[in-house]
Amino acid sequence: MFNENHGEPVDRVASREESSASEATPPETVRRRRTKPARGKGRAEESIVMARGSPEPSSKTSKKKTNTESERATRVTHANRAGLLFPVGRIRRHLKSGNVAQRVGVGSAIFTAAVLEYMMAEVTELAGNLATAERKHRITPRQIMTAIRSDHELNNMFHGVTFRESGVIPHIEQAVLS
Repeated sequence: MFNENHGEPVDRVASREESSASEATPPETVRRRRTKPARGKGRAEESIVMARGSPEPSSKTSKKKTNTESERATRVTHANRAGLLFPVGRIRRHLKSGNVAQRVGVGSAIFTAAVLEYMMAEVTELAGNLATAERKHRITPRQIMTAIRSDHELNNMFHGVTFRESGVIPHIEQAVLS
């Protein structure tokens, strides 16, 4: 059972009233001390320091959250909800500003982000396989171009694209050979 005004157990309030009636004690003083912020948290935590002779604060009392703290805790991005790594909000902003349509829904941005993420994963996987085959630790533009040109579907999609600093696919026409 708790006291409505202070959030302390009723037994502790009753014992304090009895002791204050029998002897004149100064009211308890509470000081707040700011501590250094923990790594990655960004804001300092407050610790309560009780004066000598005052009872310890009840473990049942809790600090009330402000509106900004509760909003930060519940804020989830569209990309997290969809399980994507690509930023859905940024893609939606570019779809809106790019004169794609008069109205752009969130679903179209999620779908576009999912397609871009899938294509990026495919290209990166193929280029990474080429890099490991060449015993390299870094993917170069040449390996990206070779990976795209060696895959039939990606080659059709990137048909008219010129890749910078990647050279050309080695190919000799049959007419020249004969």
